Amino acid sequence: MNAATFRALRETVGMSVRNLAQLAHVQERTVKRWESGAMPIPADVERIVIDAKERQDEVVAFALAQYEALYDTAPDDVEVKIALRYWTSEAEYLERSTDAALGAAGDWLMANANTRRCAAVLEDEGMEVTYTSDELPREPTTPTMATLHLVD
Repeated sequence: MNAATFRALRETVGMSVRNLAQLAHVQERTVKRWESGAMPIPADVERIVIDAKERQDEVVAFALAQYEALYDTAPDDVEVKIALRYWTSEAEYLERSTDAALGAAGDWLMANANTRRCAAVLEDEGMEVTYTSDELPREPTTPTMATLHLVD
């Protein structure tokens, strides 16, 4: 993987330089050197970013399945809208996120990147998507990083 691809993939999943440095047990400047091409990227570090992208793909697929289930069970006279949880700070994420409480990998920036990707896919399907920082019901209880629910 070249440096540009590595950086683009890290940014796509919302992983900060700081978060990657912590996961790789290196200094932030080392991550910046990998991304500039000044140092080769170790295979195990590439794997961290690839795994994050695979997790993001799983989250998007799960969210889409939740939408389909919601849409299929909604009464005919109810307009289905999608509200996605968007974290406003790391403190809020750590305090209120089921994912954080369960020790799920990632941080609030990654959770928000997953939410944006879910929104993009849903909007491409012609769905109306809104973001909210309010509490949303979490059904089913599987951690998702993006929550869908029926809004009035």
